[in-house]
Amino acid sequence: MPDDARRPRPFLLERYFARFEFTTPHLLASSDCEALSLAELLALADDRDRAAWQGMRLGYTESPGLRELREQIAALYRGLGPDQVVTAAPEEALYLLGRAMLRPGDRVITTYPGYQSLYEIASAVARASSAGRRRRPSAASGSIPPGSASSRARERGRSW
Repeated sequence: MPDDARRPRPFLLERYFARFEFTTPHLLASSDCEALSLAELLALADDRDRAAWQGMRLGYTESPGLRELREQIAALYRGLGPDQVVTAAPEEALYLLGRAMLRPGDRVITTYPGYQSLYEIASAVARASSAGRRRRPSAASGSIPPGSASSRARERGRSW
C-alpha cells in the first residue's frame, strides 16, 4: 500500500457472518437462496458438464478468471471476447477499483447502507469522510433520484 493510504478498518459485517452465518438455526434475512448439494446439481447436468465437474481441480485459475466462464459471459454481449472479460470476487473487485481510481483527498459517493468494504476502502484510500452518509437518499421512494448522484460526483468527487 502506498504511504498515502491507510488500512481499511476491519469489515465487521464479514466478521459477524464468519461467527454466526453457519451456526445460527434460522436466518430470517438471508440474501442467498438455499443451496443445492453437489449431487443435486450434477443430476441437472448434461454429460459434457458432468464430465467437466468430475475432472475439475480445486485450485486457483488464471488471473482473469476461468476461460470457460469468461467465454460464457462474453457470449452475452455483442462484440465482446473472452479476453476482454475479467472476473473477480466482489470484495476483491471493490478493493482493486478503489486502489486504481481513488487518491487521497478525493470525495466519494457510495450507496449506504451496503457492504462495509465499499465505504471503508473509500475511507482508507481517499481518506473520505463518512460525515455526509445518508441512510435513505429519498425518504419517499428509498431510491436515489436519477442524476442526483452523478451531478454530486461531478461537483464534489467521484461516484463508484
